[in-house]
Amino acid sequence: MNTDRIAYFLAVVREGSFSAAAKNMYVSQTAISQQIASLEKEMGCALFHRLSTGAVLTDPGEQFLRSAARPMGHKLELQDAFANAHRVSA
Repeated sequence: MNTDRIAYFLAVVREGSFSAAAKNMYVSQTAISQQIASLEKEMGCALFHRLSTGAVLTDPGEQFLRSAARPMGHKLELQDAFANAHRVSA
């Protein structure tokens, strides 16, 4: 399982939409959508309900979140903290 896909999944969960997650992850919305679609194909189920107002976890998505959040959450927190500490303001 690709850890980037899990990171994108968690970003969509955190931000509540594919577009906000893409902005936060500094990638295109298409890239996020493709990676989530690949993850869903790998998992064999939809992880999100795609709504005009954003993205909401499906029941399998909720289950996946519980499993993925712990190890990836620590990694992402470390990355975010490092990035924020070294971000140059414009």
